[in-house]
Amino acid sequence: MAVRRWTLVVGLLPWLAWAQDARFEALKASAQTFDGGLAGFLEQYTGDCGDATNTSQCRQKAETFQKGVNGTRFYALVREDAASMVAFAPSGPAGGDFTVLVTPFFPGGAHALTNTTPKKTDSHGNPLFPQLELAGVLPEGETVDSVERLFRRRDVRVELLFSPEGFWALPHKAGGKLTGCRAHLDALLVSTSSGAVLARYEGH
Repeated sequence: MAVRRWTLVVGLLPWLAWAQDARFEALKASAQTFDGGLAGFLEQYTGDCGDATNTSQCRQKAETFQKGVNGTRFYALVREDAASMVAFAPSGPAGGDFTVLVTPFFPGGAHALTNTTPKKTDSHGNPLFPQLELAGVLPEGETVDSVERLFRRRDVRVELLFSPEGFWALPHKAGGKLTGCRAHLDALLVSTSSGAVLARYEGH
């Protein structure tokens, strides 16, 4: 009987992965994209108007944009050369073949998208966030060692579905402020450059 139960569980795994991917694609289909990518979105959301950033007209424009997009789902692709917020770790409490650590700080230009408002910074002035631990899945033909090398080579990308919630600003130790958008992370898909899925996350 134990063997039969184990066989049933193993047989369900591909179906569960397919269902999760289908769910992500359904959420992606319902999301909007922004012509300027994540950097362009964050510039408008934070009121980055270049030399006119601190003018009342710029602030009013940003507030109008924020009201128009808050609560709306967007899709963004964080390409391999910018996906420094994901890291490999051995299998842990999250389960899986390995663990993908995600620091929910997604930079876009001079600003960032985050899942919470930062309150503290490290010794270099970088904001601190609790990491997300995702259960990693080995793609066909890969090993734990080969996947670890993918992360080292920055051959990993992140697809991000998010719903903006509010603007944040945090004083920087070097002067000025760090600014960004707090958003609900609806879903994340971490994959190789060829599209093989490594980890999934769906917010609640």
